[in-house]
Amino acid sequence: MPSSLLGLALRLVVLPGLGYQLGHESRQPTHEYAGFRETVSLVFAGIIAISVSLFGFSVVRWIAPGHTPDVGQLLREPGPYIRDQLPYLASWTVAVAALATGLAYFSGKYLPRASGALAYESAWWRVFKKADNYKTHVGCELIDGTDVAGTL
Repeated sequence: MPSSLLGLALRLVVLPGLGYQLGHESRQPTHEYAGFRETVSLVFAGIIAISVSLFGFSVVRWIAPGHTPDVGQLLREPGPYIRDQLPYLASWTVAVAALATGLAYFSGKYLPRASGALAYESAWWRVFKKADNYKTHVGCELIDGTDVAGTL
């Protein structure tokens, strides 16, 4: 349970990011990233998903203002408004977070990544495969001192 507004904000950003990562990994395996790069990827996907979900909330607020929380009053008097409307605010927060996580999951699953597809073969295989157009001499010195060599 988040103990502060910052903790809640971090959870609301990381949750859709994890949804995006799970959606992408369900489509194809991914290679391991460094911790910082993976964190940036999760946070970026989460921010985009939350932004889209908040835009959807603003459209609903514009169409039916009586059926959504009063954001102006929440900003003017946060303490009393949260105490009076806690279940209603919590349900809208869960709905926006669920929408963001669902959007992130399905965008990770069905939208192509800008980084391109992963290579499922080793770097050596790619070098040898590119060598099909010209002759390449490949050699290997074994532990016992003998050489194995040939034209690829």
